[in-house]
Amino acid sequence: MILPILPTLISSPPPLGVESNAEIAMGIFFTSKDILQLSTAPLAGMLTARTSAAAALLLSTVALGLATFVFADATTFGQLLFARSCQGAASAATLCGGLSLVSENFPAEVRGAAMGIANTGLALGLLCGPLVGGLLFDRFGRRKAFRIAAAMVLANAVGQVGLLVLFPSLASLCGPLVGGLLFDRFGRKKSFRIAAAMVLANAVGQVGLLVLFPSLASPAKKDGAGNQKSKKGLRQSLGGLLANRDVRYVALATAAVNGALGVLKPLSQVVLHREFKMDVTRRSLVISIATATYLVITPIAGNLSDRMPRAHLVALSLILMASSMALFMARNLGLWALNICVGLAGAGLACAGSVGQALLADLVDQHELGDYGMAFALSDMSDSLGLIAGPIVGLALSQWFGPSAGTGLMGLLCLSLAPFVMRIGQ
Repeated sequence: MILPILPTLISSPPPLGVESNAEIAMGIFFTSKDILQLSTAPLAGMLTARTSAAAALLLSTVALGLATFVFADATTFGQLLFARSCQGAASAATLCGGLSLVSENFPAEVRGAAMGIANTGLALGLLCGPLVGGLLFDRFGRRKAFRIAAAMVLANAVGQVGLLVLFPSLASLCGPLVGGLLFDRFGRKKSFRIAAAMVLANAVGQVGLLVLFPSLASPAKKDGAGNQKSKKGLRQSLGGLLANRDVRYVALATAAVNGALGVLKPLSQVVLHREFKMDVTRRSLVISIATATYLVITPIAGNLSDRMPRAHLVALSLILMASSMALFMARNLGLWALNICVGLAGAGLACAGSVGQALLADLVDQHELGDYGMAFALSDMSDSLGLIAGPIVGLALSQWFGPSAGTGLMGLLCLSLAPFVMRIGQ
């Protein structure tokens, strides 16, 4: 949501004190989320292990809503930075809790498809968030826009509690009353159409709960096959996970893919502006190719990972990202090369996301490495590390040697990791 709003937010009244260094301020603002997400991921993993995956997810949703409220009334850049950092910490807990829920309730045979569905929700947020945020900002202004967004997040948290704990038989109590009111107000056709829409919405909600929120608390930690995890496993640390060679390869692959994406995002904007003379709207449409590709490929990759070795699909994500970097370097062929470059980046990220997370959960089960929460904390740290280190190193090289230098380095890194990832499980 914040992406299209931030430039206006920094330059419009009230003054935040960073107007003369707006570009640097935006860089610090976006990086702050990844830094906090990186540093709090281990704590999020511990929270998930000590309580439950659903509890961690619920707490992170509440924290995210409260942080969004801060944006509405922030009067200094420091307050915006604080809110963004809190969002990073909440994101770490959301990822650890949500992915742990999926892993605990789906065995390895169907875990890839479940991860694909979960990551499709993430893709929808990435696709719709900037659009909805921009429309709310233009229609209602900053305060109301962020208050509406915060209310939506908190309503999600209330829905999690209400649907799972408080209202199991609410329909039987209120159905006759609501039905009578609808019939008197709208007549037969409209009232039954509204009721049908409510039933269908309930069905969609049930599917979401079955995939993401099957329980609010799980006192005994279990793996995807329903076997209770040992106490020894729960005490495993990040160090214990990293001692496993295959886990290290998955973490490195995740960091490399996100590092390449982190370099491509700002460089593509610079190149589209300087070399292709595109305005903001057209540049946004080019970048949306990656988001749309990610949305389409994520569930496909998840389903494929239940039918073929997941390590091969993660290796494919590295090859796709390396191919994307190569096409960026060959952009003098025309805009079509850059469009394909962006699309391949979205496809690579889709494979690395849902499939890599399912592969990591498989390794936790196979090698008895402990709780899923700590494993996904490691995955979250790899994501953040790539998004922080990739742009720093890549953009520095691009500044010294030209735009192709940074992407070329990240492409070589992805390509060199692919053979090692292919050997996972051998």
